[in-house]
This record gives sequence, structure tokens and C-alpha cells, in this order.
Amino acid sequence: MKILIKFRNTALILILLFSTLSLPIRRTSWFDIHANFDWQLDPSRLSARLQAGESDWGFVRQSASWARGNSTFIDNILSGIRNSNILNQNSDQVFTNQTLGSDKRFTLRIELNKNYSIASGAYTGNKIFQNRFEIWDPASPATPALQLYFNSATDIDETGALMYYNLAKLNPNGNFFDNNTSTVVETYVNVKPNTNGLRRQVYTWKNAPISSTSISDSGRVVLDEVLEKTQLCFRTAVKINRANLKTLINNATFSGFINGACGGADGDPIYYTLAYMQKFSSPFLTTAKYGWTGGSTKQEGFCAIASTNKNYGLFDNRGFVRDVVALADVPSNYPSPNVGSPNVDDAFNRTFTVSQGSGGSDDTSKAFIDGINSNGNIAFKTSTAP
Repeated sequence: MKILIKFRNTALILILLFSTLSLPIRRTSWFDIHANFDWQLDPSRLSARLQAGESDWGFVRQSASWARGNSTFIDNILSGIRNSNILNQNSDQVFTNQTLGSDKRFTLRIELNKNYSIASGAYTGNKIFQNRFEIWDPASPATPALQLYFNSATDIDETGALMYYNLAKLNPNGNFFDNNTSTVVETYVNVKPNTNGLRRQVYTWKNAPISSTSISDSGRVVLDEVLEKTQLCFRTAVKINRANLKTLINNATFSGFINGACGGADGDPIYYTLAYMQKFSSPFLTTAKYGWTGGSTKQEGFCAIASTNKNYGLFDNRGFVRDVVALADVPSNYPSPNVGSPNVDDAFNRTFTVSQGSGGSDDTSKAFIDGINSNGNIAFKTSTAP
């Protein structure tokens, strides 16, 4: 019994220990391109860190900030482009010595009507984008700090907008991803075909540094507007370095359980999966489900050990409400665990799977997650510094 208690208590801190993403539950801003920003770009909004009291559920409480930071940053860029009348000039423009949220100076460039044919980790094949916006650090000209491919500065359509960025270049004092200049985040946003305007955001990160405190090198987050734009569906799969996780938790009893419970050895990764449904109206009621696995089959709790299973978890705009909520005990005003389409169980079942197609924005399978770091499409596209 003492061993099980130690095991359970240690499992409670796992999400807080590995996560590198921050904020309380509330609606994510979905590409409302309307304000006059005049190049008021702040890269720090991309680099909020995860801090959660209820560590099993850290991603639920905090993940929307990264989503909101990405979509707001794209909105700011497109609003600045639109309001500056650059698109009406029909010519490329370069803006030097620009300050973005700090004292660091950058060069900004927009290239118009080029019809870029771009491959991505978020869709199969190539998509055509008319325009490209870039941010360059003059002191590091080998690759951009940010690239954004888009067609319209006023609307997100089925083609969408595709962005790559490196936080170590954009916000060098942010200590995000240990300021690693090889880490790449790919962000893709679009209107899903045949859905009456429902939108999706997908974020994929690669080559994050593995260390004693940063133990996830890659992962993917998928967010969908669902149920006639009344709810947000969130899903994620994250790859964890198992040996570094054991070092980080510094608990010999629990470390000894991991391989036996999850299968595999220290050289094999371990995976965290999470799905939740969140209402868009206040108080933003949220129902969530999570699991850990050492293989290709998702589990509930930590590798299906009953003492670690805290599903379902409930949240509102103040954060954590309670967990270990049985299916029959989830209040009717919360998103349903198993009724309607989609629901929490459905979202969790589609996580860590190919789902709608191999290599697409809905692919969170083990094979995809394992291949992120070697995926050549998840990378800055060829460009030369201005």
C-alpha cells in the first residue's frame, strides 16, 4: 500500500515537470482581424510558460495561452499589413531597425504575389500562398526568426495561414525551449472544408532541447471549433524522454515502476495524451481526460494503473474544480464525456491516432510524433536575408 501511495503522489507532478507551454481557462481569440496594430508585434506573447497547481491537469489550465498567443500574433501581423496599405502597393517592402517587444532590433520583409508552393507538416501535398512575411535577426541571418505565408490579410480561408518561428531569436530573454536556436514551431490555421466555417489551429514543435528540466523534444496540439462554434475541442500528444523523466522526478520507487507499468526501457520515449472540450460561453466549463503510455495504444491515467487515473477532470474560468469524476457524475451543464459529436471520449479516442489521414493536421499518431524531429516539411522554407 505504501508503494502505491508513493506512486500515485509522484504521478501527480508529472505534467508540471515536463510541460513547457500558460493561462486560466477562457475562450481563445479566433482570428478576429480587425484592430489597428501598426506593427505592434510582441514575440513574448508566444512564449508563456506552464505553471499549474493541479499538475495532472497542467495542460488544461494553461494550454490556451499558447493558442491565443499564436493566433493573436498572426492577427497582429495581418492587421498591420492590411492597415498599412502595403498590399495595395503591389511591391515587396523591407522595414529595417524594427523593435518588437524588446530592445532587440529586427528586419521585417513582406513579399507579395509570388504564389509560393509550400509543403507543411500540417497537411499533405503543397498549398499555394500568394504572400510571405518574414522577421529576420540581422545577427543570425542563416534562417529567419519567423515566416508567415498567407493569401488574405482580412480572412482565414480553407487554404489558411502557415507560420514558422524560433523563440530563441524572437525573444532571446524568454528562456523558452532553453533558448535553443534549432527549435522550430509550426503553426497552421485554416477553415475546415465542408464545415460551415469551423476553424482549426494546429501547433507542432520539433528539436526542443532535452535536459534535466526540459524533457519533451516534440509534440502536437490540435484545436477545433466544434458544435456550431459553441465549444473548443483540444487534443495533444507529447513525446517525453523517459530516462530524463526518471532523473527529474528523483523518486527511485516511482522510477522503478515506469518500465514495468509502461513497457520498454530507458532509451524508449513515453507519451502524454490529453483531450478536453471547453464551452465558449462564460464560465467556460471544461471536461477533460488524460493518459500516459509507453507504446502505440493510449491509456487512461499513467499506463492504465488504476491508482493514477483521475479522469474526468472538471474546470471553469477560475481553473481546476475537481477530478476523479465518474462518467455518471459529470454535471449536465459541462461538456458531455460521451454524448454528441464530438465529445470528450471521442476526442480522446482520436488522439494518438492517424484519425483523418496520415500526415495531416489531425494526425497525432505515435508514428507521426516519433517522426516530427526528422520531418523536413516542419521547417523554415528557403529564403535569403534582406
